[in-house]
Amino acid sequence: GAYRNETHYSDFCIFKKEMPAVEKMLYFDPQTSGGLLLSVNEKKAKELLARLHDRGIEKAEIIAKVFSGDSNKITVW
Repeated sequence: GAYRNETHYSDFCIFKKEMPAVEKMLYFDPQTSGGLLLSVNEKKAKELLARLHDRGIEKAEIIAKVFSGDSNKITVW
């Protein structure tokens, strides 16, 4: 699944040049889709994180920030 995802989605992504290939492949890993990742309004992110932790989901954390831009590509730094 990861290699098919890379083939399909790589045209929509920009990665920093020094990123190791193994790290880059984590972004195409099919196990990181669905319920494992979600996007929340920045103003509510910390509240959601606290609620998840209160309910015993200790591994939940904020891992990225979304910025608007002119490109239709995802930039990963």
